[in-house]
Amino acid sequence: TFNPANKANYYKFNRVSSEDYAVFASVDYRLAEGQHIVFKPYYWNNDGEQWSGVGSGANGQLQIWRQQNDNLGGVLEYDGHFATGTDVVAGYWWQSPAPPPPPTDQRRFSISSTGALTFANWNTIAKIDNFVVNSPYLQLTQELGTVSVTGGVRYMSLGAPDMHYYRTTGVPDGTLDQALSYPGLSEYSDAFVTARDYNEFLPNFGITNDFGGGWSANFSYGRNFGRPDWGPQASNYISNRTAFQNANIDLQDLVDNVRPEIADQFSAQLRYNNHGLTIVPGVFYALHDHKQVKINDPSILDSNNRPIAYYVGTGSTTEYGAELQASYNFGDQLFAFASATVSSETFDGDTQTLSGGSPIKTKGNQLPNTPRAMFK
Repeated sequence: TFNPANKANYYKFNRVSSEDYAVFASVDYRLAEGQHIVFKPYYWNNDGEQWSGVGSGANGQLQIWRQQNDNLGGVLEYDGHFATGTDVVAGYWWQSPAPPPPPTDQRRFSISSTGALTFANWNTIAKIDNFVVNSPYLQLTQELGTVSVTGGVRYMSLGAPDMHYYRTTGVPDGTLDQALSYPGLSEYSDAFVTARDYNEFLPNFGITNDFGGGWSANFSYGRNFGRPDWGPQASNYISNRTAFQNANIDLQDLVDNVRPEIADQFSAQLRYNNHGLTIVPGVFYALHDHKQVKINDPSILDSNNRPIAYYVGTGSTTEYGAELQASYNFGDQLFAFASATVSSETFDGDTQTLSGGSPIKTKGNQLPNTPRAMFK
């Protein structure tokens, strides 16, 4: 039930609603036997709202974040299978995602003692251009008797957009387009982010050998690319502008501080699969750069004199571990499986804050989102 003394925690003020629809197509043109050109265009739209209670006690408010995403993209690919045991895949992926994230449209509402809502103010008004992904790739696979070798490379280019944030004082309730056309709207000089591209080559390699009798082994390497999450950085800055300005940090600094995470991952497995029994022991090792980590900076305090939390993307970590998977097929009616994993992923060094104060003591600590042990 609604409690006037704790308005922001009312369940109806903390919810997400959305409507999604998508259109996919696939056009496959056969050049010759085993050789195809495939075109897969797509469009996806998400239209929704996120309601979040903010503040505490009798001063709690409701924040409504309008989330409307448009994604237009497609893949054009050549797929060739040759009698020599060679497979060739070459393609190009393009996509244009429209924000949010980061948030462009957030409004605050006062909550009366009966739960009625009254528009209070805009919390975020932003104009953010589209992101753009351009990614050509090539993959070659060769069968050599009992050995299969594959290798390839993807070039990832992520185009991050311009971001403009505006002063919200005096802007009346309405849609984002109405707010952006409000005659008195002015842009923050310190809350502007310049567009830039993040580019990376992502190679991969793998080899598998079938020994016979149900035994095989494989080794693989791959470099992966993680999109940096600028959304929390932008929202955090707008909510704590004064504190960041006092530390000589603007929004460009905060956004530049997170970059695409790059992970070089290695794994090796031995597999036995025979008579319904499968056993797969394996080991893995990975090096992560530009890890996005949330820290509390004791040198930057909010209006309540508490350290402000923000993300840094300068962390590097080392990960390693081992896994054992096993399954047994008892027949048509019963199948059993289990797996166990032990892993370690720790920081290679301490984490420097943006304010230039004492580093956060992270060296040797396990990452919070990496479990030491898992069992299924």
